[in-house]
Amino acid sequence: MNTARVVVIDEDQNEALVLLEALGKAGIGSVYVKGDEKGSLPDSPHVGIRLVFLDLKLLPTDEAKDYIPYTVEVLSKSVQVDPHVTGIICWTKHSEEIDFLKEELDRQGLQPAFVAPFENKLAISHSGDLDLLLGEISRITSAMPGRQCVESWEQDIHGATTSATTTLLQLSGSDEELLRILAAVAVGSADERISDPQSAMNALYIGLGAVQQDATESLGATATTPADHTESLHEAVGEIRRNRLSLHQRSRLNEVLLGSIPSSLRPGCLFVVSERKLCPIGQEARDIRRFLYDVYSDHRDNKPFIRQVQQASKPCMVELTPACDFAQNKCPVSRLVGGILIKLEDEEMETQLQLPAESRAFSKEVQPIWIQNPHLSLEGAYKIVLNARQLCAVPFEDLKLEEAVVCLRHHITSDIRSWFAAHASRVGYVAVN
Repeated sequence: MNTARVVVIDEDQNEALVLLEALGKAGIGSVYVKGDEKGSLPDSPHVGIRLVFLDLKLLPTDEAKDYIPYTVEVLSKSVQVDPHVTGIICWTKHSEEIDFLKEELDRQGLQPAFVAPFENKLAISHSGDLDLLLGEISRITSAMPGRQCVESWEQDIHGATTSATTTLLQLSGSDEELLRILAAVAVGSADERISDPQSAMNALYIGLGAVQQDATESLGATATTPADHTESLHEAVGEIRRNRLSLHQRSRLNEVLLGSIPSSLRPGCLFVVSERKLCPIGQEARDIRRFLYDVYSDHRDNKPFIRQVQQASKPCMVELTPACDFAQNKCPVSRLVGGILIKLEDEEMETQLQLPAESRAFSKEVQPIWIQNPHLSLEGAYKIVLNARQLCAVPFEDLKLEEAVVCLRHHITSDIRSWFAAHASRVGYVAVN
């Protein structure tokens, strides 16, 4: 039920009520915080907030240096101001107040997405013109088409999840029947892998992900984003084709697109292993160089470059056990393909490490992905390079002792399986030319 995206902080309940009514008219969930009473503040800051309407003067004093620090304190206790995420609209006619607020936010380590003044609070509040108030809100936020696009998408995804939830609830006539339906979803996802309450819940979430995905597939055709913002997006597409994102931006984005936090052992888990018996490549520098010579044959004579890449590399393995075998626990061993993680220092290094054409038959590269694991001294943009010749099997019980650094999502895991199947099906033949 915690779906509110807007918080209103004001010491005057009557003035706040006008804004709350306007937001309610637009179907926007909001929370009111009475800012002049510390006892009225929430027990913990509200999370996931996209917009805060903030009355700067919460104390009965005329000096900004007195009331703005208190206002920022109330803000930080009421809202988790995520960097570049939460926007702030302030009730004020004085630009110097905005400057003072920005300085105080910076001093307290808060980085809002934007801080904008709202000058017509009193006139709108006294007239009770809700449409005028909504128009003012729209005017302030409409100058940010990128933000509007992603927030419209967020709302559509919320609607799709609501639709999927409604479907599940309508399939059942009682809570007992609903629980049976959820159990069937879990069994369909992992079946024999379910051995305790936590594994049952993990299996259910995997299955519900598929249910939710079905509800989101048609979102593009019914998206609620305003036409002028879709035009802005179309123009940005042309620009990004000419000038792509930085390595850091792409790897952080791929952290979301390609990977997830590993909650349990399952296909797609990527391991950086510490023992030779688990990894077919080996841990020694010469083992990694041998791998690089095999894959990057075009750099075979460039020993300084090979040595540089070797120092930035760690052997890894990706779990590729077929989903049916994994779910039904048909086999006691995990099937993995070996490779290396290469930390990319810059875009020049990324370009140099593109796979040569002659290696693509047996090697697979994954786009740069941000990996952070302090236990294994990993932090940065990493390139994953796999070698189909490095297939191995490890007992599941042994693999459970290793820490997965990331779990590749289903679509990239399926793509790797397809690549390996194409390699394995090339049987070859004997002939004389």
